[in-house]
Amino acid sequence: MTSFSADLLDRWQAAGASAIGGCCGIGPDSISDIAAWRAERA
Repeated sequence: MTSFSADLLDRWQAAGASAIGGCCGIGPDSISDIAAWRAERA
């Protein structure tokens, strides 16, 4: 992953995050990485 590690995303989810995405400065590559992380856990 280029922007967010899978470990970080896992921790956010474990902490109760129901939506994980991006804002200013987050580009298509970051969103693609998040989508891949989510697909691996579906």
